[in-house]
Amino acid sequence: MGFNISPQFISRIILCLLLVMVMVLSLAPVSQPDFSPNDKVNHFIAYGTLSFVGFFAFQRWFWVAIGLFCYGVLIECLQGMTEYRFASGADVVANSLGIIIGAGVYAGLYFSVLKNNRLFRN
Repeated sequence: MGFNISPQFISRIILCLLLVMVMVLSLAPVSQPDFSPNDKVNHFIAYGTLSFVGFFAFQRWFWVAIGLFCYGVLIECLQGMTEYRFASGADVVANSLGIIIGAGVYAGLYFSVLKNNRLFRN
């Protein structure tokens, strides 16, 4: 009796861990709010990574993208409710661009490698 763990199962676990990590880092108290371009790059990278892993985990492009967009908006709303963080529309834009680029990277990988690989079919 073998125990077979699919790549999608592993990617779902990774996605859950990444979602928790992004939530914790986004809501943790900071001494100085960061309004620099580096902050937007961090958002871009985080949501690009989330979307790439999310698309790999679920292969439901539209729903993963919508879910991550709503997750980012939720985090911004929660930040606005704290005394030590601020909600930012620019962060939502950076998140959205990260989701789009993550989708593009995944699409390129999917159509060039994963589509015909039996391990990655639904």
